[in-house]
Amino acid sequence: MKKLYTSVILALALCASLTAQELKDSTLLFPWHSEMTCGQTTGNAVKVTESQLEKRGMGDLRNRFTGLVPGMEVLENGGGVYSGATGNFCNYNFGSGAYDVNMKGFSASKVIVDDVTIPFNQLLLDPNQIESVTVITDVLDKAKYGPMASYGALYITTKKGGYNQPFRVNFDVEVGLNMLDKVPEWVSGAEYAALNNRAREADGYPTLYTDEAIEAFTHYNYNDTKYPCVDYKSLRVRDLFMSERFGFNASAGSKNIKYNISLNTMHYDDFQKSTTTSDYNKLNVSASVTAKIGRYVEASAGFHGLLSYRATNRTSWYTYRSVPETAYPLVLGKVGSLGEEGGETEELEQDRTIYGVSKTWPNNYYAKMIEGGFQTIRNRSGLFYANVDLDMSFLLKGLKSKTMVEASNFLSTTIGKDNDYIAYYWDPTYGIQEISDHKGIVQTSRSMSSTTTSQIFSLYQRFLYDWERSGHKLGGGLTYYMYSAIQSGDSYRQRQMNISADFHWSYMDRYAVELVAQCAGSSRFKTGSKFGFFPTLGLSWTASNEEFLKNVRWIDRLRIHAQAGRIGDADLFGNNYLYQASYSQTSGMVYGPTMLSGEVWFGDNTRTSLYTTIDRLANSQLTWEAINQLDLGIDFDVLKCLRFSASGYGWTHTGKIVDILSSLPYIYGVSDASVYGNYEEDRCLGYDVNLTFDKHWGDFGLRAGVDVYNWSRTYTKLVSDEYSEEYQKKTGTSMNAIWGLVCTGKYSSQEEIDNNPSYVDKSTLRVGDLMYKDVNGDGNVDTNDRVIIGDYNPKFRYSVNLGFSWKDLEFQIVGTGRVGGTLAMTGSYFWNGWGDSNYTAFVRDNIGGSYPRLSYVKSTNNFVVSDFWMRDGSWFKIQSAELAYNLKLRKEHQSIRFSIKGENLCTITGVQYVDPEAIDSGISDYPLFRLVSFGAKFNF
Repeated sequence: MKKLYTSVILALALCASLTAQELKDSTLLFPWHSEMTCGQTTGNAVKVTESQLEKRGMGDLRNRFTGLVPGMEVLENGGGVYSGATGNFCNYNFGSGAYDVNMKGFSASKVIVDDVTIPFNQLLLDPNQIESVTVITDVLDKAKYGPMASYGALYITTKKGGYNQPFRVNFDVEVGLNMLDKVPEWVSGAEYAALNNRAREADGYPTLYTDEAIEAFTHYNYNDTKYPCVDYKSLRVRDLFMSERFGFNASAGSKNIKYNISLNTMHYDDFQKSTTTSDYNKLNVSASVTAKIGRYVEASAGFHGLLSYRATNRTSWYTYRSVPETAYPLVLGKVGSLGEEGGETEELEQDRTIYGVSKTWPNNYYAKMIEGGFQTIRNRSGLFYANVDLDMSFLLKGLKSKTMVEASNFLSTTIGKDNDYIAYYWDPTYGIQEISDHKGIVQTSRSMSSTTTSQIFSLYQRFLYDWERSGHKLGGGLTYYMYSAIQSGDSYRQRQMNISADFHWSYMDRYAVELVAQCAGSSRFKTGSKFGFFPTLGLSWTASNEEFLKNVRWIDRLRIHAQAGRIGDADLFGNNYLYQASYSQTSGMVYGPTMLSGEVWFGDNTRTSLYTTIDRLANSQLTWEAINQLDLGIDFDVLKCLRFSASGYGWTHTGKIVDILSSLPYIYGVSDASVYGNYEEDRCLGYDVNLTFDKHWGDFGLRAGVDVYNWSRTYTKLVSDEYSEEYQKKTGTSMNAIWGLVCTGKYSSQEEIDNNPSYVDKSTLRVGDLMYKDVNGDGNVDTNDRVIIGDYNPKFRYSVNLGFSWKDLEFQIVGTGRVGGTLAMTGSYFWNGWGDSNYTAFVRDNIGGSYPRLSYVKSTNNFVVSDFWMRDGSWFKIQSAELAYNLKLRKEHQSIRFSIKGENLCTITGVQYVDPEAIDSGISDYPLFRLVSFGAKFNF
């Protein structure tokens, strides 16, 4: 498998297959709707268009970025659009819920929609609402927007229509067939019984299952009261389900007015079988209108809205796996059918089903799915914004003003019925017993179980000036930005205010200089420390525009660029007022006659008094965390078809706010209270190398490319890093390092157990248990012997792309992967197999090998983090493919695009049982899905 994996990677690399990025667009759009050409910029921002996004499969917009942007890693943690859509509603990060999105070592990039920072889950935009996306990662480009973009940002501009544009409309329809991908397997009922017997025998316990019973379990008699065996997966999960999407967009414009409206709907079925409705429905709406008012004023207003419904039953899809298939009969009968054996049933409603449970397994999750009621998660959000642009050339040529005000509201409610089913206890020896705690209580009406709300208000005022003469282009701006947000559960608002000045100069598209100086304020800090000053500088040199290179025909572009500076980091919805002292009041001080035996202080009764204690000490010096970042890059385009770019970067995160109590000496006099300070630091170093080939020969076109990138983060300063062993200090080590014991093999004899250091009491050890290295040589194996045994960070990450076109026919395929990195097989799927709990296929297939000895009593010795459980995490995945045909109609701008798309098509890896991209998918997260969709887009 490893050789096959390596061969595929090398073949794809030799074919030079990477990112679906277009050759860099000549114009980039930055926050505050600032347009700049590549020659005027000093960074490495990337532009993504609607046409690139719509070539990916339907679903969550974040998944469409997979393999699309150089240096951006998109990892899918769980399948289904609703998995991410109904997660943390006020999570401002682009990667959240079902996705991790990493850029330059940061995993908390923000989404800026039309100059508004908004949680992505509150809009869930579709491609036909989007004009362009600028992916911002370099420090000065981030500083243009402020601290909320300190981890990177996706600046999304939505469609606005065009002046003097005829009425245009497009709509697209897509139907998808979703198939379950790798779902980690659990054992059958007969296998469970055999393994349970084997575990009991190993620890000297009597076995439960006879050979007759094990044979009977293979027949899967769900309701057999002697040998029941239930295939819960087939009852609860289906391998195929449908999804549909419809999008509509219309735009037009006259001489003085332009407008646009977009509408998108999506329906997703569920892979869960249920008698209640289980699906996801979403409606997106965007609308905008812009008008020129006189000669100097342009005003616009817009709206974005989301309405979504997620309906499901009351039990998590994966709960069935915790119950062995032999636990109890699925159904025992109807009310009144059990007779005296079943106990009293007079008070129960007739014709209701009676389900089985046991004292060991008191819940029947299939019954909960059928009769447990339902829940519906409703999300509603609306964002309204208004802009006024003023041309102030009547005062000074090149002077302009931009003003925006925005307000948004988000509401999520969860309502439903939490019903119960009727269940009787069942025993394999005595059969049906008394009624259980499940007595079939049914709610008469729906109830609300949770509500989440958030409101955002923001505005900015920007003055900008542009001047051009003799090849010199000079511009600058002064911006005031205010942001205020509140969410349910918080008694305070999160407020930020930034005042920034930016300057840019370029000459003949050869040289460019940019400066941004920002004074940023946050409500998290005390007056006097609320504001921080953060400067950044950018330089670029387009050498190919110099006279001595202009006549070199094979060089299309040679550009060197750099940015450096300092930007603030204020965590949105982080803990406020940590600079203040915090006190709590507790009752417990007792005085009176019983205080001292035989003595009376005063009065006749015992008194209890309240007392106040300090929980957090004040620190008036608490202030901004900061990120110091340096970005270097080179772009080299040659032969009209080949583009090479490389970038390197480094940043340090300084002054991180943490509890510093453990770093204070005991003489300080505080032991139980928190003290927060700007103390910890970490560092990141990384690179990105991109090669893209794009050429046409008549009707035939080929595009291929490869992007190789990586980063590593290390601790440079920690509050508590004192250990008895010097080698355990974390300062200077990877933040993704895995610490654990070194496994030296398995005990092969009792003599070996007696003569070697052990992690646990030797009396509990057995032949086949794991033995560990005594690193410090003190004769014991304990936490002092923990060392670095792996690193989650891979050796490098990569993405590949290969595309062909012939006349109006197109084909493209995109893949991503990792080389190296460690996967820790320490989750619930790998660490199980004791007591009467269910068994995984991993346990069944690896006893005595990759799994230690099987035992009925859990061996504490075997299930600790050690290199025994570490695996090579390399993988390659074909993420998406599209075959499309563009049918051009008679009139210009009229066409129909037919497409067949595939998502998550194939994974090549040496990792077994689980998906290495999302090790918890199909276990605690939704399983990943393969998607094949058929679509058509009509443009008129």
